[in-house]
Amino acid sequence: MIFYRRLLFILLFVCAAPALAQSVTDGVLINAKFMDRDIEKKTVKLEGDVQIVFQGQHLSCQRAVLDLKTQKITAEGGVIMYSDRTHVEGDKVEFHYQKNTGVIYNGFVQSGQVVFVGDVIEKIDKDRYIATNGEFTACETCPAAWSFSGRKIDAEMGGYARIRRPVFRVGGIPIFILPSIIVPLKSARQSGFLVPFGDISKKGGVALGMSYFWAISRSQDLTTSVKWYDLRGWKIDTDYRYVVSENGRGQLKTGWFEDRSFQRDLQTRGYTGKFYRWTGLYSHYHDMPNNYVHRLDLNLVSDLRYPRDFPEEMRGHGDPALENKMSITKSGDDFYASAEANIYQNLLKTYPLASNEDAVHRVPELRYSIKEKQLWESGPLFRLDTNFVSFARERHNYDDLDATKGQRVLGPQGELRRDGQYDRDTDIFRTGQRLDLKPALSYPFQIARRFDVLPSVLFRNTQYRFYPTDGAEAVGFSDTAARSYVQTDIAFKTELNHIWGDLENPQGNRWKHSIEPEIGYSQIPWSRKPDHPFFGEFEGLQYSRQFETVSDADIANRNTGIQFDYEDRTYEKRVIGFGLSQRFTRKYWLNGNPEYRTAVLFKVGQSYDFKEAESTTPHPWSNVDSLLDMRFEHFETYTTASYNTYAKVTNLSSRLKFLVTPTNYLQVIYTRNFIVNNDYKVTDESRNVSFGGGISSKYLEAAGQVDMLARTFEVTSWTYRVGLRPPGKCWFIRFEHRQIVGSDDPQVKVSAAFDFGGQNTATGFTN
Repeated sequence: MIFYRRLLFILLFVCAAPALAQSVTDGVLINAKFMDRDIEKKTVKLEGDVQIVFQGQHLSCQRAVLDLKTQKITAEGGVIMYSDRTHVEGDKVEFHYQKNTGVIYNGFVQSGQVVFVGDVIEKIDKDRYIATNGEFTACETCPAAWSFSGRKIDAEMGGYARIRRPVFRVGGIPIFILPSIIVPLKSARQSGFLVPFGDISKKGGVALGMSYFWAISRSQDLTTSVKWYDLRGWKIDTDYRYVVSENGRGQLKTGWFEDRSFQRDLQTRGYTGKFYRWTGLYSHYHDMPNNYVHRLDLNLVSDLRYPRDFPEEMRGHGDPALENKMSITKSGDDFYASAEANIYQNLLKTYPLASNEDAVHRVPELRYSIKEKQLWESGPLFRLDTNFVSFARERHNYDDLDATKGQRVLGPQGELRRDGQYDRDTDIFRTGQRLDLKPALSYPFQIARRFDVLPSVLFRNTQYRFYPTDGAEAVGFSDTAARSYVQTDIAFKTELNHIWGDLENPQGNRWKHSIEPEIGYSQIPWSRKPDHPFFGEFEGLQYSRQFETVSDADIANRNTGIQFDYEDRTYEKRVIGFGLSQRFTRKYWLNGNPEYRTAVLFKVGQSYDFKEAESTTPHPWSNVDSLLDMRFEHFETYTTASYNTYAKVTNLSSRLKFLVTPTNYLQVIYTRNFIVNNDYKVTDESRNVSFGGGISSKYLEAAGQVDMLARTFEVTSWTYRVGLRPPGKCWFIRFEHRQIVGSDDPQVKVSAAFDFGGQNTATGFTN
């Protein structure tokens, strides 16, 4: 825009009407209706629509005097002067056009959104100004929503403004006065104090905090926060971030304090002495040469209650364990390899200082896969998956179970009670090594160019070695075991589609409806399973339940038992599966390029287990699983349903969202979950419904949600968040309130983002 204005101004000079006088004097381009030169005094007087261009700056006024001796311009009457960096207005301007310095009387200087107003404003350097009896703001509103007025303001554009005796005003009303203050005037990252923040909770009381941001370099920074809790005490947090390359970055977050509230809770449990709570969170990602990628994610805490007390600081609240993971991966055109180490912190204990000796870790876990590739020109496709895992824990290779109840016996601090003797019938083994090899061949082809057929055969061999335990071999627990089987599969799939819309125009909008039925048969014709107490019986259970998550419910279930994970389950298999997918795809054009978007996706599937059908109490049909995913401009839904054909109940999860804009919406979430035992009887049921919504306007953003029991509409929890953005785009105030009904510890938080440069990038809330 500046370039075009200059170009237009030069064209006006070249093509000006004869009534305008124009000239170039001492490198200064001048134009006015009337021009009077005094050769002796070396001055030029200009009147009427005065236009002056010098050193990339354009000045306009009604009257001006150009002094060639002192190289000074004195301009009066609606003076406007602008360049590509600043815009200046005043009643009078005295400016040295060669030195690029001067004085503005009763005027203002604007650079971006930064504005200085003063009785007298001196420009003493290219980007430095000094204002007397001035006012500074970065708000776009008039009058400004906020400002600092001061006796003297020393400002450097792209640097800092130093204000003596500043008075902070909101809407023109004075709020407080300070001896002096320094505020930043640059858009780049810069060191300085951030806006204070606070929250309220029962355990912490009223909390107030302040943060300091240190821009160490272009590739690293550090935020240090000090927070005072009324009931907990002082807390120090740090957040260090760095970038090592375009695809390499990391973050280290720490927290440390002596929590008085937590200390009192420990004393009620018999703990004596001081206890310091801390956290250390570290994440790192780095793309290395030769397609290697290094990842590291650490979540270390002093106690098991830390993730619950400070969920805003870390992930893990509500999870059964904290995961610490390091990996190195390498991928090529035809292979993938990885080496990982996973250390877990068990959170399922009531005593916050309970030991972690019963957690099972995966150290190391090695993978090597050969991607599907054709063996010869028209031969079958071959792939190979290899996996080695070592399952280890701090102490005790097995868990003692109560022989009469078939469950763990825990001590007062969450520790496992042990009798010191391994029992083959009740105790469960938790440590060992597993090597899993899965080569496979497949040969896809078509029938009549309509039906896709994919036959395949897979051989799987799994070797186990268990870590030794005193007394285990004496009762018939071998430290080695092996499992092998062959699995054959064949799948048939086709597609029926219809296209409608603007079919004549090559760039017209169109819709495509696709129907994709498929059927597949899978069988394990040969298998060799070890007679070993580590493996469950899996008799009378559907194969479709193989991939259910291992849980404590398996401990007392002799049909399943507890293995390392579901990969160890040894079901027999003769299963036929049915599936149907429907898809509505929209094709539209954006900037001349075609875009495709799936508006509706519906999938449904079920399987039939022939092996299960031969049992004495057959239940061969699996659950009917379905998915509905719809994405329209003003409506969205994501719904999953699983119907149990024998219990005759449906687990359902559905979200309906109605949108005016992405941030103005209403939504309803409904979930229904039935717990079904091995006899297909419902043992437990839960139904919940949530109502939520969000609104967004120029000055307000808000979002909230209420969670209720679906049967009685009894409120179980609620939360709302409000963000205020006062005029001027300079600050953003957040207020958040969360409450679980029945809990006497509400979470109330208040924070604010403020930017002296008027470039606040706070975006409010997401859902």
